[in-house]
Amino acid sequence: MKIEEFNRLLNALALEDFQQILDGSALVMVKDSSLAIASEKESYMVYKMKDSGFESAEDLRAYLTEKSDSLLNDYYNFNPVSVEHFNKSLASLIKENGGNSFVDYPDEPSLLKVFIDGGELVAEDKSSVRFQYGLSLVLNNNISPEELETELENWVKLSLAYNEYIGLNSCRFVCS
Repeated sequence: MKIEEFNRLLNALALEDFQQILDGSALVMVKDSSLAIASEKESYMVYKMKDSGFESAEDLRAYLTEKSDSLLNDYYNFNPVSVEHFNKSLASLIKENGGNSFVDYPDEPSLLKVFIDGGELVAEDKSSVRFQYGLSLVLNNNISPEELETELENWVKLSLAYNEYIGLNSCRFVCS
């Protein structure tokens, strides 16, 4: 989720929602597309009360709005993007850049690799210092354009790329 969308959603919450946070509920992310108020035991928590130094729901709203950049960055440092958001964004990157750009062939590396910055998928080329660590579809042999289209579709729709992303980042999300 981009910060502008996060701020829009945060500002759209009712004062009653902020009161629920003050009363012990948590602000949670739902599939990288919305915010909700839920139990503090829920996954994908963006914020929960630690010490109540707030006089009112308005004060909490002002605080969360002021800290929205750091809240969103912290959230994505400890939580993966949702499979829905990942697949949708990856399909857009493939459409925008051409699928072949993200394929590693035995005799030819991909032109682009996929990374996640602040909850958003981005494509970077070999000039990036982190290029070698990015995500791409690895094929063991050259295939026809029709076969490539099927491979890319499966890579996205069957969440194979998402599973690779989780595998590459598993320690980041579960190691202490």
